[in-house]
Amino acid sequence: MRRKLSLLLVLTVAAVSGSPLIAGDGIQVSSPPIIVQASPYWGYIYSPYGDVIRAQGDFLIKHEQARLLREKVSQAKLVTRKRELEHIIWERDWRYRYWSQERAIAKKTRFEAAIEQENAGIASGWSLNVLRQYLIEHEADASSGLSVAIPSETLAHIHVTSKEHEGCATGLLKSQTLPWPYLLRLDDFAETREQVERLYRRIRKGTAAGRLPGPADMDQLLGGLDELDKHCVAAVRTGQKGQTRIDGDFILAKRFLTDLRGNVEMLKDNPKALRIYCERLPARNVAELIAYMKTQGLEFDKALRNDERFYHALHLLLVDEVKRIRSEKGLLEQSPGQQPG
Repeated sequence: MRRKLSLLLVLTVAAVSGSPLIAGDGIQVSSPPIIVQASPYWGYIYSPYGDVIRAQGDFLIKHEQARLLREKVSQAKLVTRKRELEHIIWERDWRYRYWSQERAIAKKTRFEAAIEQENAGIASGWSLNVLRQYLIEHEADASSGLSVAIPSETLAHIHVTSKEHEGCATGLLKSQTLPWPYLLRLDDFAETREQVERLYRRIRKGTAAGRLPGPADMDQLLGGLDELDKHCVAAVRTGQKGQTRIDGDFILAKRFLTDLRGNVEMLKDNPKALRIYCERLPARNVAELIAYMKTQGLEFDKALRNDERFYHALHLLLVDEVKRIRSEKGLLEQSPGQQPG
């Protein structure tokens, strides 16, 4: 009895102290573990409203962070756009400087080419017009009393036109009879050629008197020019007068008919053109000639047959005038467009 009470006391003490006991048969007996964990609610009693409040706070923080990120992106876009605009301005200025230099080089090259005595450029009036533009730009630098004189015979063979009638060969209006080229002087063209010549004289005479050309005469004249054009093509195809000359003569004939048609169309629309382009140029020297052409809005037209030598003579006079102006401005005696050595 006393032994049973001692065993019960030992088991009670072991249960209270939590120390394991070993049974007599080798089985270990332990007390159940006690787990201690911190409360996520800081010791307060659990409530679902806490999760809602914490989630709302996290949402507001992330929302403000997103707004801050968007603002940084907007500022970065403004910086990029500013650099783009600066590049556009730089590119615009660069293009302006580049094309200004290109125009200056082209103008200098054209001027130097106009100074050279090139037959094609002089006879077509291109070189004369380049020099004319230079003299107009430097008109204030010239002294009219010292300008280079122009013989009246030379001026009588110089033809002028305007932008409105450019390429019409207005020199044809000065002659009382048309200067027919070789191919159109053949007997095969005699009948149509005489009809065109007669109608042209009639229209020119009436226009000189201030009368508008009649529609019937204009239609007959233009029809005659078309017929001559067709005969020229037929003559080339059949090889009249030998193939060695017919090609060159055909080109001259086609060019003459084109110029004559342009003159007829000009007289039909503007009869006053006959007086403007046919009157003698009222000038005694280069300065007066340039001033008159500037006032009337005229420019040099291409030379007709047998007028080339007078164009060359005028070209030399214009070059002398350019050299005189450059000399008066204190420039060295050199070809225009060259740098002083």
